Amino acid sequence: KISEEDLNKFKSKHLDPQLFFEENLTEVYFRKFKIEIALEEVINFRKEILDEKNLKSENFIKYYALIILDGDNMGRWLSGEFLKDKTQLLDFHSKLSEKFNEYAHKTKTTIKEPKGKLVYAGGDDIMAFVNLNHLLPVMRDLRAEFPKFEELGFAIKDNHKSTASAGVVIAHYKTPLSVVLRWARNMGKEAKTIDSQKDAFAMAVLRHSGEISRIVFKWQYNSISTIGIMNELIDALHSDFSNTFIKNVSNEFSWMMDKNGKYDDRVIFLTELRRLIKRSCMIEKKQGENKQDFENRKKKMIDALTGKLKILYENSITLENFFSLLDVADFIERGGTK
Repeated sequence: KISEEDLNKFKSKHLDPQLFFEENLTEVYFRKFKIEIALEEVINFRKEILDEKNLKSENFIKYYALIILDGDNMGRWLSGEFLKDKTQLLDFHSKLSEKFNEYAHKTKTTIKEPKGKLVYAGGDDIMAFVNLNHLLPVMRDLRAEFPKFEELGFAIKDNHKSTASAGVVIAHYKTPLSVVLRWARNMGKEAKTIDSQKDAFAMAVLRHSGEISRIVFKWQYNSISTIGIMNELIDALHSDFSNTFIKNVSNEFSWMMDKNGKYDDRVIFLTELRRLIKRSCMIEKKQGENKQDFENRKKKMIDALTGKLKILYENSITLENFFSLLDVADFIERGGTK
């Protein structure tokens, strides 16, 4: 990876770190941005750093993520609306402040190089830039570590529990930061509209081509983690399944959706989804493995992936939202190369 020290070497010569990307090492780019150092000199300087770190141009990911996370219903919690005994409000605030300090400290450990860079962690608010390769684990950890207000030793009305929602944007490094920030804030607002309970994340992928994918899901459904399922899908795409089922199922059913992005025949959809997943399975017979054992292993993997995706399909707001989740997972697995 490129360290802070290496970036500072570039900056010391008044060079933008974007010059680590080979696509920018052209005379046209240098003229456009009035870079006074000779192109050849920059190329050699860059090569020295890459050779020292044993890195190649293909190691650089052109997309990154920005996360903004905050607590749900914080005004109601802080007003004491959920406390059975409001005379304990000051003590509740004191404990809450203590827990948020602990959360901020944990967050500094959760988000550090090479995972990303923490912009701020204050109270229930988190903002961070995250390496695309670490995005889903970081999201999972930020939500899992969020303080549980109901466990601070106070009687809580109606079994209320603390929750948090996040807006996430995956953007190309050339996308203006103001655009990325605006999208992150808007996705945070969108996450909080999923239902009255909130506890969700909304994610947008802003491709350099201009195409945008966006999804909104709860963090979990019946204790099954959405992030966990996305991770399993990414792992499956990395080794055992091609992404053809994602493209094919979207092509087959997109035109059947109503104007609200929904398709009502659950049985037909899940049957076709499984068929396409089976067709995209790339696992091979192991040496010495008999045909029946191979077929059983293959069926088990197909059933497992179909079963996990079925959970998200049945809980997705729309079919279009589900298709976008498949697309986002595929995008992350490829490191933003499509």
